[in-house]
Amino acid sequence: MSRTSLIIALFALLPSFKTVLSNSSTKLPIEAIERVILFKINSINAEELDLSSFKGKTILLVNVASKCGFTKQYDDLQNLYDNFKDKGLIVIGIPTNQFGGQEPGSEKEIKNFCETNFNITFQMTSKYEVKGANAHPIYI
Repeated sequence: MSRTSLIIALFALLPSFKTVLSNSSTKLPIEAIERVILFKINSINAEELDLSSFKGKTILLVNVASKCGFTKQYDDLQNLYDNFKDKGLIVIGIPTNQFGGQEPGSEKEIKNFCETNFNITFQMTSKYEVKGANAHPIYI
């Protein structure tokens, strides 16, 4: 029986990507993981991304911002994705402007920034709110 793993990381709030990897012992209840793959979210290319298509894989959801002190995380995320995508790792960057206004750009600007500066090939979503009343349901 295949299981889906889910890692949700808020890199804007953490000192480094390595901190997340070394402290990844926290486990979510299986019900939470099963619910996550029921969601659909819009990609930065304006296409629907159906998370159920990743059933049985490990999904890393990451809040990202282009103008924060941890923007270099894009390099780390791309390296992680390159090293483990063949083993079932799915990386999904979720841009948000809710942490210090560090992602003020449009989706087109965000996509261009990530592709030009970091050669990103992992999935990126539309810009979403991730906290508060207007948060995407995946965060609730």
